[in-house]
Amino acid sequence: METLSPLPPLTRESAIQKVRLAEDGWNTRDAAKVATANTLDTKWLREIDYRLIKELWAFTDNRIAVRYAYEWLDDTHNWFRSYGNENCEFAGNGLMQDRFASINDLPIAEADRKFRQVGSRIMSQVKAQLLDAVERLKEDNFKTGPNWNSCHDLCQSNEGSPDLDWVHGLVHLIEGDKSNASYWYRRAGKTQASQEFEGEWLSIPNELKGAPNPE
Repeated sequence: METLSPLPPLTRESAIQKVRLAEDGWNTRDAAKVATANTLDTKWLREIDYRLIKELWAFTDNRIAVRYAYEWLDDTHNWFRSYGNENCEFAGNGLMQDRFASINDLPIAEADRKFRQVGSRIMSQVKAQLLDAVERLKEDNFKTGPNWNSCHDLCQSNEGSPDLDWVHGLVHLIEGDKSNASYWYRRAGKTQASQEFEGEWLSIPNELKGAPNPE
């Protein structure tokens, strides 16, 4: 029998892993790859420049609830942001066997896009925003709040760059969500920080600016 780890019963860590695997799979825009994660027939929507973000909302032994948003371009060159909630049930082999979703489509201008894949090169305006966001984390003594939210939203909206994924890991570590932090540190190719945030806070701007890290 085909299986797809992690298998039920789910923990918080394995539920987050399942959400990330699904997010990564859909973002490949590879219909065959997405279909391998489902016992159900998967209808692939031919949406151009599809970009998906998922976040775990709740879970039980074999069910996961997520909230999600994605942006896409149709064949008449109109941009949309689609968002909603998704409830998934998994069979014992780890494949999704049932799914209920609510989806809302919002027309947007290209300039209003939030989910841009920037790869290994950070756009200059995003880099400036990231440096400012990291500075503001220090101003709040590395605690959650409005500045933490802004930094998290910036990283999540532009995930895919090692630098943004690095900071994404740090903000989840500040939050106390070590499993989510560990995922983003791995994506960034970085070693997870200790609870002494200031040392890493000093390293991030230096690396972004191309300066040597402080000893």
